[in-house]
Amino acid sequence: MEGWIKPHRKIVDHWIFEDNRYYKWWSIILLYVNHAPKKIPVQGKIFTCKAGQSIRSIESWSKLFGCTRSTTSRFFDLLKSDNMVITETVGQGSRRKLLLTVENWEEFQANTKQKQDENEDENEPQDRLKTNSKVGSNKKEKNLKKVKNIEERKKDFAQSLSQYEEKYGRDMLNSFYDYWTEHGDNDKKMRFEKEKSFGLARRLSTWKSNENKYETNRKSNGNRFESDSTKCTIENIYKRLAQKS
Repeated sequence: MEGWIKPHRKIVDHWIFEDNRYYKWWSIILLYVNHAPKKIPVQGKIFTCKAGQSIRSIESWSKLFGCTRSTTSRFFDLLKSDNMVITETVGQGSRRKLLLTVENWEEFQANTKQKQDENEDENEPQDRLKTNSKVGSNKKEKNLKKVKNIEERKKDFAQSLSQYEEKYGRDMLNSFYDYWTEHGDNDKKMRFEKEKSFGLARRLSTWKSNENKYETNRKSNGNRFESDSTKCTIENIYKRLAQKS
């Protein structure tokens, strides 16, 4: 295996960095997708697998991750919900495979041309500036087309929570979902999308901790109110009021 990848420092602010398991799997994906185009036969047909792509079965990815097939599928769904990868089915039947494409692959793969561009004089010809501007504009338009509407993003968020149902229970996840997907009629973003960073695993852990603290305080206050000394004090107040009347 040749070539190398270059994670940017901003990855530390990304939700995937907050979960060691997720970050490891994401690194495996970046390392195992093609660094150059490659032709791969699948069920008698030749498919061209481009740089930043990989054709493997779910079982094959599961072995690389060291987890179950269902866990791997849920992880891919999570990545797709954040527009990090695109998946397509290749072939048919039980032997079908998955064509996985890493979005914005060029951000993780340095090449010679990029280094040359960085070392060039800042005073570039005007026509080149126009070309770069057009490329950037086309890229922005392409990204805008991929943005899902708010209801679709709600479904993706709910899907990402499903993997935590066994750990936290459906009731807590429903409350968590209702709070973080709240938005106004004219809002284009939900509450969680307005956060600078949103690590799902850490947010859930904090939510659970706060719930436990609330329950402990509630029970403590309830017991204090029901104590014998409190009851005596309340009864004395009632007696004094009765005597005055």
